[in-house]
Amino acid sequence: METNDASFRAVFIYSKGYKRQLLMSWKDIETLSKFIKNTIKQEVTIINTNLGLDIYYVSPVDMKAFICKSFLLLHAIKGHKETDFNIISLASHQEIKQYLYHAYLHWTKMPLLLKSYLKSFVIQLNRDYLHNITINSLLFSVWYANLKQIRTRIGGQLDRKGIILMDTLQELYLDQNYNPLEKSFIKEALHESHHN
Repeated sequence: METNDASFRAVFIYSKGYKRQLLMSWKDIETLSKFIKNTIKQEVTIINTNLGLDIYYVSPVDMKAFICKSFLLLHAIKGHKETDFNIISLASHQEIKQYLYHAYLHWTKMPLLLKSYLKSFVIQLNRDYLHNITINSLLFSVWYANLKQIRTRIGGQLDRKGIILMDTLQELYLDQNYNPLEKSFIKEALHESHHN
């Protein structure tokens, strides 16, 4: 599936005030994901963490209003309204890249929160990878580019969690897109000892 910069979009939904609990159960996430995917007839990836929901989708039109209404429908039973949440909508690959770059820099000041988010992100991305290859490849490229940019910005040093995330994303991407022989050649070529 071909995608251009403007068709990769995201909606982030966070509780007002950090709470150490998921906004939705895994069963509700599955329902929401299927509903959105069946309606827009495109790939949808939902990352459910203690920070909130990251909903990534591919669409030529902005689906923020539809996604928010779908989310709130599932939350109406609990008596929640839209004003109970912070909602951020991003309309392009570049906006997503910038947002996640600044979010990562912010989260590095909260290492336990970052660790929890990254662990959940990678597990869900891996589990969902084959159903949403386009989105998950785009997410991989966004995170990988951001972490390389952060590495350059801070003089070549990433903290341990950043290195683990880069390695995990690289491993995930290679596992899903290359056979073992190709993967070993690529990993060898990417190894830092081969860089000037």
